[in-house]
Amino acid sequence: MWHVWHLEPASKKQKRVVRRRHRLAISCSRCRRLKVKCDRQTPCENCKRKSPQLLHDLNPSGGDSPTAGRVIEPLRVEVSRESPNGAMYLYPDTATIWLSKFRGETHWAVYLKEFKSIFSPDDNHLEFPPLPQIHPEADDAHADASGLNSNFTSLFGNPKDYILSIIPNKDQIWVYVENYLSTVERIYRVLHIPSFRKEVEAFWKNESMPRWDWMAQFLMVIGIGWLTTPHANSKRVKRLLRAAEVCLLQMSFILHPTLLTINALCMMVIAKHMGAMSCHEYDSCGPLMGIVIRHAMSLGLHCDPALSLKDISPFQAEMQRRLWTTIVHLELQQSITSGSPPLLKRDDFNTLPPLNLNDDDLDPCREEPFVPAAEFEFTDSSFQILLTGAFTTAFEIVTTANSLSGNISHSRVIHLDSILRSLLMETSFLRNTLSIWPTNTETSWKALQVSTLELTLRRILLILHQRYARQPQAIICYPASYWSALECSLAILVHQRQVHEDPVHSESARWFAELFKNDFFMAIMMVGIQLCRKDNPVPDGTEPTMKTSGCYNQIISPRSTILQTLKWCQDIWTSKLTHSFCQSKVSDIIGRIIGNVELEV
Repeated sequence: MWHVWHLEPASKKQKRVVRRRHRLAISCSRCRRLKVKCDRQTPCENCKRKSPQLLHDLNPSGGDSPTAGRVIEPLRVEVSRESPNGAMYLYPDTATIWLSKFRGETHWAVYLKEFKSIFSPDDNHLEFPPLPQIHPEADDAHADASGLNSNFTSLFGNPKDYILSIIPNKDQIWVYVENYLSTVERIYRVLHIPSFRKEVEAFWKNESMPRWDWMAQFLMVIGIGWLTTPHANSKRVKRLLRAAEVCLLQMSFILHPTLLTINALCMMVIAKHMGAMSCHEYDSCGPLMGIVIRHAMSLGLHCDPALSLKDISPFQAEMQRRLWTTIVHLELQQSITSGSPPLLKRDDFNTLPPLNLNDDDLDPCREEPFVPAAEFEFTDSSFQILLTGAFTTAFEIVTTANSLSGNISHSRVIHLDSILRSLLMETSFLRNTLSIWPTNTETSWKALQVSTLELTLRRILLILHQRYARQPQAIICYPASYWSALECSLAILVHQRQVHEDPVHSESARWFAELFKNDFFMAIMMVGIQLCRKDNPVPDGTEPTMKTSGCYNQIISPRSTILQTLKWCQDIWTSKLTHSFCQSKVSDIIGRIIGNVELEV
């Protein structure tokens, strides 16, 4: 059978399609832009010499263009509305995610409802000022984050060469290592300082690459130590922290955890807390802490070596106790910050606190048990010993506050209050011993340890009393809780002031304020509620008030003293106004409280 082909007129013929070649880019983006020869290494020699960014976009033509995004996004929204499975096309916005999260009593969001009723009683809605212009450093940090993500391919290609190329020189590294050892390590103990110094010295003498978990720990120490300096280069610090993550991925740390991987993961949690600017960033530490706890338990850190059948040296036993105490401390802090129930209960571990010893007294080669120093002597381990003494009470309080039906009788509150205040008395004794030490680096880190203990205990006391302190007519029905909550809040705010202005705290101690930023904000919220509520006015007299908080003055009335403290805090928060929207909201809330109080003074 013959087929007849119908010829279409020329006007109906399709136009010739112009095809473009999409070749895979092998050279780096910088060499292509400058039109110079690239050696196609990651990073190439040109980038090493000229560019600190070291960005290597392996497929620049594969992304969507802005024009395509404007066309595709409306179609995606339309499909999501018409399709029964539209949720698979549209991501929820960040506000929806934030509102859907569980927040316990330790989170500041529980206070926001009361603030809305105070400042907007009609519509119960708070209007915040528009987001200010973000600080250039913040823009650089966010822009650098995407670039660092694109560097992962380069890191996986030849990670050893890349890591060695981004490490600072020897003199700089020693500065950052000593910064870390004299600041963050004194609060979150995971290292034996003399041994680590020897390991760093051996790193420079030996040309071979150390094991991956040690390298991850080393990079975290350098990065965090750099963060504690007054003018840290955020881009280069991020690059070091990202490289530490890649080091862990080289050894399948999820399947084969070691003590060094746990050390590095703990440092990652600390770094996230130091750099967090929103609740989302704080919440991201929760899953990471879950990994840390499970890995630590798999290695038996929750069982004290003296009570188990482990055949380890006295030095290893002390280091395991030190690491486990830090893990419990981080989990307690994470639970308070995120408002979620703790992943640990006090019955889940029996690890004893470290012995009262200095690091120089811990000999790794010693086989006989160590002899601790006198109980009243302030050693390198005194901080963790006192902190461990508060774990039982702290976990009971935080677990109750963040549980679904956390009710605690007022008589139990008074009993727990007496336990925490006895620990505060011991902390005050440690602070008094600081005067006998000469002003030097040792005095500085001892002051940081004492401040950490005081802030932690005050914060737990605030959690303990806040539910009864916020009840109607609490000043009459629950006066102990009312005054304790106000006293602890003001004491926390005075600590914030001291960290920024006290000469005992060095310039590099500003990172310390970032660790307790949420505690400072919770204290501000509690003070604001106590001052602005009509049923619980703070008397303008001399009732048993803030004598132990460090801001009492017999001449100035309590309300005027509180107002002065709030203005100090406003100056501190206003200096960070342009760093994030959350910082802006805090500054606005403080301004509303001050304006309300000034009308009544």
